[in-house]
Amino acid sequence: MDTDTFHDRTTWLAFRAAWRARYKELSAEIRGVRREIHEHRVQRRALGIAGESHTRSADYLQSGLWRRTDKANDMMIELSEAKMQKAEMLATREAVAA
Repeated sequence: MDTDTFHDRTTWLAFRAAWRARYKELSAEIRGVRREIHEHRVQRRALGIAGESHTRSADYLQSGLWRRTDKANDMMIELSEAKMQKAEMLATREAVAA
C-alpha cells in the first residue's frame, strides 16, 4: 500500500491491518524455510554427508530465506516511514486546529 494516502485514521488503520497481514504471512514463510533448512541439515547428518555443507538444494533454500528476510526488512522500513507520515499528519492537524 502506498504510504502517501493517509488522510485520516481510517486509512491509517486500513494500511496497518493490511501490513500486519502481509508481515504475518511473510514471517510464517520465513519460519517454514528455516525449518526446511534445519530438516535438510539433519537428513544430511543422518546420511553421513556432514562434510559437504552446501548442496544445490541447500543453496536454493538459503537464497529463498535471504530473499524473504530482505522483504521483511523492507516491510519494516515501510512501516517506519508510514508511522513518521502519520505523526506528521497528526502534527499538521493539531497545528491547523490550534
